[in-house]
Amino acid sequence: MVPVGYMRRHAGSRAFGSQRQASERTAVRIGVENLARTAGYADPRRFVWSVEAREGADLAAGPVTVAHGDVTLGLSVTSEGIPELTVRRGQRVLKAVPAGLRKGRDVVALRARQAALTRQAARVRGALEAAMIAQDPFTGADFAELSGHPLVAPMLGTLVWVDDQGRTLWRDGERFRAADGTPVTPRGPLRVAHPADLVAGGTWVAWQERLFADECRQPFKRVFHEHRLVARVEFDGGFLTPAEADLPAIAGAYFTRHGEQAAQPLESVPPVVFSEALRDLDLVVSVAHAGGVDPEATASTVEMRAALVRETARLLRLGNISFRGAHVLIDGALGEYSLHLGSGTVHRRPGGAVCIVPVGSQHRGRLFLPFADDDPKTAEIMSKTLLLARDHEIRDPLILGQLA
Repeated sequence: MVPVGYMRRHAGSRAFGSQRQASERTAVRIGVENLARTAGYADPRRFVWSVEAREGADLAAGPVTVAHGDVTLGLSVTSEGIPELTVRRGQRVLKAVPAGLRKGRDVVALRARQAALTRQAARVRGALEAAMIAQDPFTGADFAELSGHPLVAPMLGTLVWVDDQGRTLWRDGERFRAADGTPVTPRGPLRVAHPADLVAGGTWVAWQERLFADECRQPFKRVFHEHRLVARVEFDGGFLTPAEADLPAIAGAYFTRHGEQAAQPLESVPPVVFSEALRDLDLVVSVAHAGGVDPEATASTVEMRAALVRETARLLRLGNISFRGAHVLIDGALGEYSLHLGSGTVHRRPGGAVCIVPVGSQHRGRLFLPFADDDPKTAEIMSKTLLLARDHEIRDPLILGQLA
């Protein structure tokens, strides 16, 4: 219970100024590190997880419920490690806790626990991200101890792992499997895989297919680095001269050691750091774009959306979809179409643009995307692809009028 007290102290410091908050964070970090060392843990995160696992043992066994008459509140953890509070009256699911029950002591306590678990889940995701970047090892004893943690255990089951031979693995209960489902016996401790590991092992496409087919949403995709490397971006000259009337362009990007100016050889930059820095640069170009190209049509975005469309077509056995550059080519019953993977613009071939207005988010159906956050533009492109691939089923007169 001691780490919980430290966490409360850290949370309570938000009422003070920045200096007080910084000192409280330092005190919490040092305190937890000392406790972990005393308890025999090399990693403070594992110590905190171990204590939290004991506190959440009741949730690991099933939902915790509170009943008031015919209304039952149940606190549980989803298969993705997300705390979820459900309210039922009989067999009917309610959208919110009835007003007359909200001040009940047990109801207040259950909702407070949900809020605390939600904050804890965010910490767990951050810790697993840090473990991926630091390439922290997970032994069989670690998995056995963490299997009782209501939040960590589900997240561990959604991740791809790498053994000491560089093989990428999927944890299926107590067993491990390759991307194609083949049973694998891992060698040595495991670490959380990064996309760079999938590329190096030649299993990138296989894991894309597996994660998409199983609808396994990854708990994180952005990371922060502690390798004392700085990614620097240079722009073409022209500032404070007549040339500044032109739009700026990136002249180059390179890495330096923290506090130094000399560019480092690319082979000295860890693949994970290089991959994430280039992805960040790609996002910067997309958002800060001021040219005449589509701001969302960067190479990585197009590749990601193409992979999602390709896997959807494979799972639904759609044989009338192909790709050319940044476009999806669809051979429908009423015509041939070209859909841009960046903007979502549709053109009929031959012919002009086809106007298909996406529905608002509140009316959009559920569409699986294997990332922690849903991208509305990607969902729009996927929906348009499925619509045009089955254009003989379209009933909207505004769309049919354009295809006539």
